[in-house]
Amino acid sequence: MLSINWCRNYSTLKPSNLDTPTPILTISNLQDKDNVLSNRKLLSNKGGIYSFINKINGKQYIGSAKDLYLRLNEHLTKRKSNSALQAAILKYGLDNFDFCIYEYFSHSHISPRLGKRKQIY
Repeated sequence: MLSINWCRNYSTLKPSNLDTPTPILTISNLQDKDNVLSNRKLLSNKGGIYSFINKINGKQYIGSAKDLYLRLNEHLTKRKSNSALQAAILKYGLDNFDFCIYEYFSHSHISPRLGKRKQIY
């Protein structure tokens, strides 16, 4: 079993923006259920900080989850999802959003400092 603890990745392509986080995983074509299912192994039973990025206007919803695959599906099926995110998906269409992972963490590393880590993104 793959075990991933705190993992962070910054862009080195733009020297002027070294503090801008770059996702370590981006999933597009969220409307394609087979595509989402194909990423199950990468996301199941892994916690992390994620975002939905609107490809049209660049706005993003940032969240964290103990199980990224479960949380992604909750958003996609509109269960336990953020109302602002759902309104944006309804307005722009799911095909105009990417699901990005910024950090993976194990369940043992979840702590009160998680909220502060989310603010980085």
